[in-house]
Order: sequence, then C-alpha cells, then structure tokens
Amino acid sequence: MLAFLEDLSVLQITNLVVSSLSFLGSLYIFCRMSRAVFNNASHKIIYFIAMADFFFSISNLITVISRKDQLACTVEGAMRQFSIISSMFWTICLAIISYKSVRMEHTFNPKIFLTKALLVGILLAAILAIL
Repeated sequence: MLAFLEDLSVLQITNLVVSSLSFLGSLYIFCRMSRAVFNNASHKIIYFIAMADFFFSISNLITVISRKDQLACTVEGAMRQFSIISSMFWTICLAIISYKSVRMEHTFNPKIFLTKALLVGILLAAILAIL
C-alpha cells in the first residue's frame, strides 16, 4: 500500500482523500435516507444528488487507482460525464421545486414535477453522457 502512495503526486493523493470523503459522505446519506420515509420531493431530489456525487467520487477513485487501464479509463469517463450532468440537472430541479413550493404553495403538485425531474435527471443525463 505504501509503494502505491509513493508513486502518486500531491494532487493525486489529495484527489484520493477528497474522493474518499465524498464517497463516505454519499454512503452516509444513503444509509440515513434509506431508512427514512421520503415524505416530500425535496428529499428524493437530495437523494439523487447524493447518488450522482457517489458516482463522481467512484470515478475519481478509479482515476487515481488504475491510471493505465483503457477499460477503466472508458468506464471512468462515462461515469464522470453522467454524474456531472445528472448532478447539474438534479440541482436545477431542487432549485425549481424550492422556488415553486414557496411561491405557489397551493397550486404546485410536487409528484408531477418529480416524475418530470426523473426523466430529465436520469434519462437526459444518460443520453448526453453517451453522446
């Protein structure tokens, strides 16, 4: 293990530490929210943002650990593209749902919005990552 760390630069070790912390933070959110009831749409969106961050941290760990493998590079690139785009869409959805729940308290239906957000946050991000 120490021989592995000796080959890495300071930036790669920093990336490894920060990605590990992000990975653990995402796991913590998964464990806490998996037992909880998703009683509103904001909790579901936060869960999906944590999932996108989880995939991004895994892609960073793959980058540091397997630097010369072509298959690992391809998988890492696809995961990174998907997670960045997905996180962006989920953050936009969270901003919209927060705005609409404050401004249009009586006319806003979060279930319909969440269905549309799932299509945008997962499907469109996957399509853009594939392209």
